[in-house]
Amino acid sequence: MRDKIINLSLSKMLTVCQIAEQLHINKNLVIQTFKEENSCLRYHLRVEYLGQGFQINATPLDGWFREIQIGGKMTLNWLNDCIQHVLGWDNAHCYIFIIREKHYAYLDEDDDFVVENVFENHCSTKIPIYLLSLLENDRLIYNSDFGDNHLFRLTVSVIESSAENVIPN
Repeated sequence: MRDKIINLSLSKMLTVCQIAEQLHINKNLVIQTFKEENSCLRYHLRVEYLGQGFQINATPLDGWFREIQIGGKMTLNWLNDCIQHVLGWDNAHCYIFIIREKHYAYLDEDDDFVVENVFENHCSTKIPIYLLSLLENDRLIYNSDFGDNHLFRLTVSVIESSAENVIPN
């Protein structure tokens, strides 16, 4: 079953729910399989600043990039914190990651009433990286501060096994 789950994930880029539905199994089995397979991965990301304004097809500013690493157990929320720390910013704004046209947004502590009006397919930023089924060369868009729209492109440059994937305090 493990091989079927992994093959569906890689070949068709299906979500956990879609894989569970297609194989007629409980989604917890799919999640557990991903956890065992991917939670010990380390992702090397190139973070490039695209400037202000929401233009996904913008090109990065010349020479402006950062290289970071993140463990598979880390969440998108933690990735946001990491990027904010690297930039020396105050981390006081809402943000969104766009991955394969799906929105993973942090809309403030009380975002329940806002979500329907802002993003149709909103997901939590509390999702661990390993559940995203990222591949090398995948690109993510990160928009920090919806007022100023600081836009970044994150590219997965390397994915490697790591036995030292510890969630920081």
